[in-house]
Amino acid sequence: GMTDSSCLTTIEAALHRLNLRFRRVGDQVDAQCPAHEDANPSLSVTYDGGAGKVLVNCHVGCRPDDVVAALGLSWPDLFDPK
Repeated sequence: GMTDSSCLTTIEAALHRLNLRFRRVGDQVDAQCPAHEDANPSLSVTYDGGAGKVLVNCHVGCRPDDVVAALGLSWPDLFDPK
């Protein structure tokens, strides 16, 4: 199940640091994308508990690499701590 040590919590903390609007519903966070000027939240971050990772999807088409970098994170941050 979901714990607060999950990588989704890491994403939430990064969004909070950047003062981006976000809303978490269950295993998904909808947020303003940090990689482009985003008036309406167009970033979806979905937690895949089975794989222990999050999937990052900007609906405007930003590359996940750019989103992760703009969050001040690196790819290992998108996986649950082992």
